[in-house]
Order: sequence, then structure tokens, then C-alpha cells
Amino acid sequence: MKKTNAAIKIAGFLFFAAALAYLIIYILQAANDPFRTAVAVPYTVRDSAAASGVVVRDEEVLYSVYNTVYISAEDGKRVTKNEEIAEAFNDTDDLQKAVRIGELDAQIRQLEALTAEDASAEDMLKLDARIDADVLELRRSVYARDLSGTEELALGLRMMAFTGSQSRDRVLGQIGELKKQRSELGDADRLITATVTAPSSGLFSSAADGWETLNASQLDNLSVSGLGEILREEHDEPDFALGKLVYGVKWYYAALVDQKDCQLLKKGQKVRVLFGRYYNESLYMTLESVSSPENGKCAAVFSSDRALSDVLTLRRQDAELIFTEEKGIRVPRKGMHVDDDGKTFVYVNTGLQAERKDVEIIRDMGDFYVVKSSRLKEGDSIIVSAKKLSDGKVVR
Repeated sequence: MKKTNAAIKIAGFLFFAAALAYLIIYILQAANDPFRTAVAVPYTVRDSAAASGVVVRDEEVLYSVYNTVYISAEDGKRVTKNEEIAEAFNDTDDLQKAVRIGELDAQIRQLEALTAEDASAEDMLKLDARIDADVLELRRSVYARDLSGTEELALGLRMMAFTGSQSRDRVLGQIGELKKQRSELGDADRLITATVTAPSSGLFSSAADGWETLNASQLDNLSVSGLGEILREEHDEPDFALGKLVYGVKWYYAALVDQKDCQLLKKGQKVRVLFGRYYNESLYMTLESVSSPENGKCAAVFSSDRALSDVLTLRRQDAELIFTEEKGIRVPRKGMHVDDDGKTFVYVNTGLQAERKDVEIIRDMGDFYVVKSSRLKEGDSIIVSAKKLSDGKVVR
């Protein structure tokens, strides 16, 4: 037992000695070879302020007395007066049948178009090109947040992919089978018991949240305490609501802003507003009013006549008010140099040589600088540590 304990102690001592030797070697190498670099990366400097408030629109809740409905209107799309918004059914079975009928009609229509009798061999050879074009169109629609027609595009792609891998006779057989299924389901119109139409022209949204009674007139002469009361209110989704209609094109954002930031706000000015993850692009809004300060805050009301369809679901919302913005490159503090004339510059590792590149400091961020330069580029290797640097010196 004593021999075993001694062996364990010896092994532990050897392990400790090896670790210590590695640490000493590492320190010595670092002292003798201090060469370090950092990649030049883009950085955006903003002068901005935080805001917290509510989005206000002129809108009306749409109600339904029917238990089972299918909303046929598209979110974010304008409907005209008396245009169909939804269809009512006796029960969910009838609704499911109607949906299936619509799917079958679309599939049959797509397959018949792809196998039309007058389609030439050349047309069939262009199938891959048509698929590529539709994929690009589908991608464009998604990026543009225009989802109208995307379901039809996706179905068409599925049908074209199926056609491309099957013989013409096989596809015609599939059409016959789909028509048989369609015939067995009968007429979709007989399943509809009522149609819900739009009382007025407006943008349709299926999202009703109970805040629809809040309107622009309540934002006149808005104070901090008044906006605080509005923001503390609780609202529930209305019962039996199909959605809502949003009227006009103008919408508002009423928000609480710190008093120190309110000094930068002037009635009538254009302010860039960023709504974060709910709307990933900033937009310019007009400052309608700014209240007197209360308890270190002021109430600001902004308006816009753009992007209404993109913000239909926004309500209680934080935002960033952007006053100025400048793009530059991030440089570590240790990588910055100043010559005898007061000019600031960095050294870049170019082809194993130190190359001087003059820069202009935009902002001192503490641990690093944000600079602009006609010579320093994104991806350059900035030297942040090396011995006796000079322009053209060979570096490792």
C-alpha cells in the first residue's frame, strides 16, 4: 500500500512539473515573440435614443356570428367595400371538404397546364428553366414579405418536379385520379352557408388585439402621464373577431423618451426609427409633437404614411430613434499609432511586411477606435503587437 501511494505522489509531481515547464516556455515565447494581429471589421457608430410606446392606427374590428369560418382575405392586402373576407360553414367537416376541393382544383389546374396538348417537346425541355424561374420568384416574394401567391408558386413547383420525373401518360393518369376525387366531393359552393364581406375599403389583418379603440385623436396634446395611462391598460383579443380593417395610410407611434434625448427632437423633423426584430429595417417618421418633461421623460408622437402593411401586427413596442449614423472600421486600441505630426495610422501585415495606412478616428470606444480610411479595408490584418515596427519592415 505504501509503495502504491508513493507511485501516485511521484506521478502527480511529474505531471505538475511538466505543466509548469509548459507554462514557462509559453511565457518566454510570448516575451520574445510578441507579434499579434487583429482582423479589420466594419463597425457602425450611432447616436440614438431608446423609446418605448404603442403603435396607433385608424382601425375597426370585424366580428362574425358564425362558429366555423374560413378567412379568404389575405393579411396585409387591401380589400374593397363589400369584397369577400370570409366564408361560413355549418361545421369543421364542411370546412375541411371545401379546403380540400380548393387544393384539388389547384393541383389539377397546374398539371393540366404542364401537360397541355399543344405543349411542344421544346416546352417540356424548358421545364428545368421554368422551375428555376419559379424558385427565384418564390425567393423574391419571401424577401419582399409579399406572401400573396406564394402558395400557388409552391404548388406549381411541386407539380413541375413531379412532372419532370414521370412520363406524360403517368401524369395524365394522376390528373384523372385527382378529378375523380374532386367529383366525389361535389360542389364547394353548396357547403358555404354565408359570406362575410368588408363594410368599407381598407387593409385587412387577421390580428385583432383589443387596442383597436385607440385612435389618433387620443394622441392630441399627449402628456407623459397620459401616455403612461394608455400603456398601463390591459386589452384582450375581442371575442368572435375575424380580424380588422385598417383605414387610410397614416399611422402613429407614441412613445416615452428620456428627457435628455428629447432635447434633440423638434416638431416636424424626420427621425429614423428602428423597431428591432419586428421590423428589421429602419424607416423615417415625422415628429408630430413632443410634450413637456415629467419625471425625466417626455411623450413623443411620430407619424408615417409608409410601410403600413408591414406593421399591422405591431402594438406595444420598443424602438431605437437614430439621430446620426456613420460606418467605419474597428481598430484595437493597441493597434493605433500617432506620428510626430499628429497623424493617426495603423500597420497592416501585407505580404509579410508592415504597411502603414493612415486613418481618421471617428469615435473612441474605450477598448477600440472606430476609424475611416481610404486605404484600410475590411479584412486587413492589423498589427496590434510587434517589436520596432516601421513601414516596410518584414514581419512574421
